[in-house]
Amino acid sequence: MLERNRVDLEPGLYLYQRADVKNPNRFYFSFKLNGVKRQFRSLGEVSLEEAKKLARREFAKAEDDFKLHGAAAVTGRNTIRDARDWFNQNAHTLLSETRYHQIREHWRLHLYRFFGGKTEINRLLQKRMASYVEYRRRVVKGKRLKAAPSTIKLEVTSAEQLLRMARSHANIGEDVGKLSIRIPREKLRTTKSRSTTFTDAEVAQIQAFFDADAEELNAAIGGSSHSARTAKQRLFYLERFRFFTALAFATGARVNELRQVRHKDFKEDFEILLIRKSKTRKGSNRNALIANDIWDVREAYARYLDFAKTQNPNSLVFAETEGNIDEQLESLLPHIGQTFGKFLKQHRMLYEKTHGKRRRNYFATRHYFITRVVSDGVDAFQVAYIAGTSVDQIQKTYFDTSSELTAKTVKEQRSLGKRGGLKVVRGGRSQGAT
Repeated sequence: MLERNRVDLEPGLYLYQRADVKNPNRFYFSFKLNGVKRQFRSLGEVSLEEAKKLARREFAKAEDDFKLHGAAAVTGRNTIRDARDWFNQNAHTLLSETRYHQIREHWRLHLYRFFGGKTEINRLLQKRMASYVEYRRRVVKGKRLKAAPSTIKLEVTSAEQLLRMARSHANIGEDVGKLSIRIPREKLRTTKSRSTTFTDAEVAQIQAFFDADAEELNAAIGGSSHSARTAKQRLFYLERFRFFTALAFATGARVNELRQVRHKDFKEDFEILLIRKSKTRKGSNRNALIANDIWDVREAYARYLDFAKTQNPNSLVFAETEGNIDEQLESLLPHIGQTFGKFLKQHRMLYEKTHGKRRRNYFATRHYFITRVVSDGVDAFQVAYIAGTSVDQIQKTYFDTSSELTAKTVKEQRSLGKRGGLKVVRGGRSQGAT
């Protein structure tokens, strides 16, 4: 490439035009920083005075980027591969371990395959993201893929988070904005469907399966020394898994909430469990009801204590060693969901077929708990509090009743003379409910 009409602006910075470009109004500039090879950039079609201003401005920006982010920020790293490589190497120090691995998995499975590593990071990605939705829900051999709208939404969020972090922490690429802005809303509309849950008989069967497995392992403990040690270790894992499952059914708590439970969080004779601040939008400490009529939590806890590795009241219930809680949380029971799935599959309970074939997971225990207490007549406001959700979500997901049944329920409540625990606020003062 031959340069012509060179204009020196500052030490290491100059303007020029290319001999192979005939347009006399197209300018380029070049700059050199210590430790970075000389850079050549285009300024487009501008006047000479504008070109001088733009070149000085870009040179000053490059100096700032060099000081903040190092040489790599100046040499033009702006592709998806650059952003992904930086994220894989550095983002684990900025995110929780679960979220870090989740984002990496989303990119490994679908996002990176679709966009390709050489794609430059710019606002054109907003247009391509609409095509990505079609790609994830495409029809192959007459069968539509199982990419639910909620799954795609999370993948789009992962894409935004990776690109934004690479931009803010390493100056890679450009600000792409909100990637879902050009996606037609109907593409991501989630159709309402009945939630996967369990029946009372199935919950009883699950408890019986745990009893049978524990009985088999207890019998093996009396065998040879090697077999006894193996059986005792397996019994520890089984009783820990049983107690975790018991809490899930009896409290409706989420998995990330149960992982934070400490020994001292069981209160009032195992009728209340303190749920510590969760990672949800409404995340805050709350008191959850323990429905011992669903599962005898005290009895499951007593079984587990015979094998538990922690005893201190302030220690995590499910940890294998006493230690720093913050350090243990990220690695505590990371595969508990897979264990539950394998357990259900082993006992042919993995799928619920009442409303179409739907795969169960730990969230089905939460659906069971909420459905059960709502059916028992507990007020939706109270259920929303103990489950850590909203009344609106409870009504949308779990209420499917007729007007006749609604009227009947209201009459029954009034006939019992029950009064709620709400307070009426008038003129800034709280008064007892009337």
